[in-house]
Amino acid sequence: MNQYIKILKFARPHQKYIYGSLFFNLMYSVFQIASLGTILPVLGMLFGTIEAKKYSSPPVYSGEILDFFSYVKEYANYYVQNLVTQYGALNVLAWLCVITAFMFLLRNLFRYLGSFLLINYRVGVTKDLRGAMYRKILALPVSFFTESRKGDLMSRMSNDVGEVEGNILGSLVELINAPFMLISTLVTLFFLSTELTLFSLLVLPIMGTMIALIGKSLKKDSHEAQNEMGNIFSIVDETLKSTKVIKIFSAEKIMDSRFMQSMQKWINSSIRLGRKKELASPMSEFLGSVTFLIIAWYGGKQIIVEKSISPADFLVFLGIFFQILPPVKSLSQSISNVQKGEASLERVLEILDADVKIDEAPNPVSIS
Repeated sequence: MNQYIKILKFARPHQKYIYGSLFFNLMYSVFQIASLGTILPVLGMLFGTIEAKKYSSPPVYSGEILDFFSYVKEYANYYVQNLVTQYGALNVLAWLCVITAFMFLLRNLFRYLGSFLLINYRVGVTKDLRGAMYRKILALPVSFFTESRKGDLMSRMSNDVGEVEGNILGSLVELINAPFMLISTLVTLFFLSTELTLFSLLVLPIMGTMIALIGKSLKKDSHEAQNEMGNIFSIVDETLKSTKVIKIFSAEKIMDSRFMQSMQKWINSSIRLGRKKELASPMSEFLGSVTFLIIAWYGGKQIIVEKSISPADFLVFLGIFFQILPPVKSLSQSISNVQKGEASLERVLEILDADVKIDEAPNPVSIS
């Protein structure tokens, strides 16, 4: 946790972008619910579930908390039916389509603005982080460079800082944004059908748990790959500086063998890392398809047998439910990315936390 606190210090000068991104993502979540409120009457009119006989009088709220969403939905249908009686079904349908399109436009505009501000945040933090590392290298004593190879330092400033930017800085913001998406989507699903939502949520923890298990093993492979990349840069740096010596002693085969051994270790670590990372996507897709089939069976049972949900509501429910999968996947992926980036973060902080003070003997001997 101390590691993340240290890296978040670099985010303070750019916190306005974080707050702006959170605001726009919150508005995106609000308009996600608002867009549903406008598209439901459209589907209700197309499927014929909004009938004048059914909504001849305004619905009455029972006072129960669980009945609140049903009451709001019924009242919206009653209001739409009154408009149909006054202005005609085709005119009301046209206006509902225009309003729904405008809601979706605003929703996606807020989503874009939230992502747009994150670019400034990530680039700004990366600039400050690399600048801090460079200034620290200038301040470190000469003895530090005799112990640390230059190629490894170059790898930390380039590759490791890039890993921190891509895996940790972006993921930390996603860990905040994803819950907003989840909450708004869950509220929308409960608005449509409480029973179907509770049934659907039984399968989501299974998907999240299996993806999280993959992420736990990413940190070790990532650490090995980054360390080996530092060794490769170091070998190249030694080769460029000692070209004459290598030629004199005919050590080309020795250096080539060292380079290829280090490269093979990096390849093995990268392959293991890539395989585990790519396993999350097909697994999520498979679990998503199984989830869809289970929900389709249960929803069909409610439509055909129990008649507790209309076809229009169920169609919207399926569309909204599969919108909950991206934030769940994003949340799981963010946790995996943070674990993957911890190795690079440790290597960066080793430079930033290096001791600059030169230890002196308690009783130094003067040189005459």
